[in-house]
Amino acid sequence: MKKGILTVLGVLLAYIIAIIALSPTWRTRALGFARGEKFLRGMPMHYWLDAMKGENGNLNYEAILALEPEPEAIPAFTEELKDPIPFLRQLAALALSRFGPQAKEAVPALTEMLKDDDRSCREAAAEALRKIDPEAAARAGIK
Repeated sequence: MKKGILTVLGVLLAYIIAIIALSPTWRTRALGFARGEKFLRGMPMHYWLDAMKGENGNLNYEAILALEPEPEAIPAFTEELKDPIPFLRQLAALALSRFGPQAKEAVPALTEMLKDDDRSCREAAAEALRKIDPEAAARAGIK
């Protein structure tokens, strides 16, 4: 009887390990759990930070929304200001604006974004500069 229970438990354990190893989603979650990462929208932080670097616009959008309240994502948002999709650049600038002075490292990229071809991106960059560094905004001619 004991041997049978151990066999069933062994098979069950092997099945669970196989699911984790073969499923990218479960593997990512297990890695995040092992690292002690914060989970946002059911996925660990590193998943969303990697998603921001990808070329899938929909996933980038989801990543911006997931990471928006996380100060650790400020460098990723700053990098996202260079995305080829104007809407994603705009969202990244708005996300940065919510951090206020904490996002000061984004000021040079936001100042550069004031020259963006897209008007909504320029407006988002101006708004972010006003909230992050009012002096930099004034130097750039933003009221």
